[in-house]
Amino acid sequence: MTTAAAPDDIHAQHARLIAWLRSNGRTPCAALGLACDVPSVTKRVCELIADGWPIQRTRGHVAARSGGRRRATFYELTGAHPQGDLFETPNT
Repeated sequence: MTTAAAPDDIHAQHARLIAWLRSNGRTPCAALGLACDVPSVTKRVCELIADGWPIQRTRGHVAARSGGRRRATFYELTGAHPQGDLFETPNT
């Protein structure tokens, strides 16, 4: 039996991704998935980009377990959401 994810699970994943990118900067896709516990980083980042978040995708290389280097996609938050930040509490 499979269970569907609750709607707030996706929003929670979005919030974790934005918070991580804001505090840590440019991050490889695999590391972002592990750090934020998001199984489908590419899909969630695409949703955030479609939502207006200024996230830049770049290609680069990371160290491979075999000792060589492999290609990777990096994500970086390049600014604030044009409609304001829904994940940050306003200053009081």
